[in-house]
Amino acid sequence: MRRPLRFESVRVSGRPIGASSAEVTVDFKQTESFGFKWRITPADGGNQVAAGTLEQDSPTGRFIAGFRGAKTWSPESPNLYNIELEPLEDAAADPYVARFGVREIRIDGTKILLNGDSVKLRGVSLHEELEPYGRAIPAEERARDVADIKKLGFNALRTAHYTHDEALLDAADEAGLLVFEEIPVYWEIDYEDPRVYALARSMLRDMTERDFNHPCVILWSVGNEVPVEHAECADFIRALLSEARALDPTRLAAFVSCRFLIDSVRPASDIAGVNCYLGWYYGDEKDLAGLMELMQATAPDKPWIMTEFGACARRDYRSKAGAKYSEDRQADLLAHYIRTLNSLDFVNG
Repeated sequence: MRRPLRFESVRVSGRPIGASSAEVTVDFKQTESFGFKWRITPADGGNQVAAGTLEQDSPTGRFIAGFRGAKTWSPESPNLYNIELEPLEDAAADPYVARFGVREIRIDGTKILLNGDSVKLRGVSLHEELEPYGRAIPAEERARDVADIKKLGFNALRTAHYTHDEALLDAADEAGLLVFEEIPVYWEIDYEDPRVYALARSMLRDMTERDFNHPCVILWSVGNEVPVEHAECADFIRALLSEARALDPTRLAAFVSCRFLIDSVRPASDIAGVNCYLGWYYGDEKDLAGLMELMQATAPDKPWIMTEFGACARRDYRSKAGAKYSEDRQADLLAHYIRTLNSLDFVNG
């Protein structure tokens, strides 16, 4: 008995061409070679915008489609499309359906450009933990979380420090949140062990394969707070950055540092991301502007993003004197950071 014809994977990349046209590149793998018909429709309903038929003599392939009247995806207008691929020979087979958006992310000097326009990321770093669910968070709760993040005026989210359930990305696609996605490479792991690199490479491949079609994802991060002053770690992160670009040249590739002035890998990253807890774990937050200007001199040709900052607080603990762990101290520190970062032109998020 012949097994059903099906697609093993479909990667869709839509980018705007001019004012209102789109170019959609589709890379696919099949269980065996077969011809199929395809069509593109708005995800919220409506008439198809492009369609065609493809005869196949190989189980892998690529085709490029174009259509007019394209609506781009952005935090302000998160427009989505569906592409359906249906085997010609098997009328009973369910079509493969992938959702995607028309959008382009790239770097121009010290600016991040979304669909050709400069964008500043204002967002949160999110752990996948919520009482009473732990990490088994229902999809509706994730969607509510994303909606609340948007209501606060944010346009971005970082999955610290691992891939989250795909339901989060579905919600971000629909609501319009730019996502900075990361694999769990951090701190003092054995960067010289080839098995460790193989695992990190595998996690990166799995992440890009699973999440490629989500327009919300604009950046693949290959590490967090890694000790790049050690040569073996620097080589490890550079290799992963190269791997990320080879797997997906349509997005940015980066890592997150906590080394302020000595970071030999920073030039290899598309953005300069740094975690800084000045005023909380060390130092005084009043020195933030000066420290940022010193850091910027180490990579003056890149967009800078403050990827983590903040202070802890005990719920409902108030202190007019601004005692540590009070909500007042937390609010004051956050407000100072936000004012300072917004005043620095080279800070893009």
